[in-house]
Amino acid sequence: MTEISMIRVHALINSAILTAWSLDNEGMERQQYLDSTFYALNELKVDPESIYVEEGTVLQELVNLEHLEDRVRSDGAWLYYGEPAERYFILQWYENEGDAWAKAESVKGQEGVRCFVVDLSQEGVTPNADRNG
Repeated sequence: MTEISMIRVHALINSAILTAWSLDNEGMERQQYLDSTFYALNELKVDPESIYVEEGTVLQELVNLEHLEDRVRSDGAWLYYGEPAERYFILQWYENEGDAWAKAESVKGQEGVRCFVVDLSQEGVTPNADRNG
């Protein structure tokens, strides 16, 4: 039986935030963007192949969020789909990167939507952001 590569939810969210920053950093420093986005997270709903994230309007204590230490797959690809004006985003797992990019292309151009494949090599410096540990 082949062992499935896993990543902590916390590390996956960090990677998603930093991928967004790399695509459009709005003049903000990398760590400042990570901190201001990550600590504004209000709620997480975690399933094995998807994560729903709501963002609040004020910074939260990291310890108030459940599921950060849960693990999800790191094989395949994760797609970020978000509507910043609505203050939420979804991370969806795909078996391969081609399927994830196809989905991203299918929503390209929709007003108010950000959609991209998460670069799992993007890592941030926030507590417990390690992989497979």
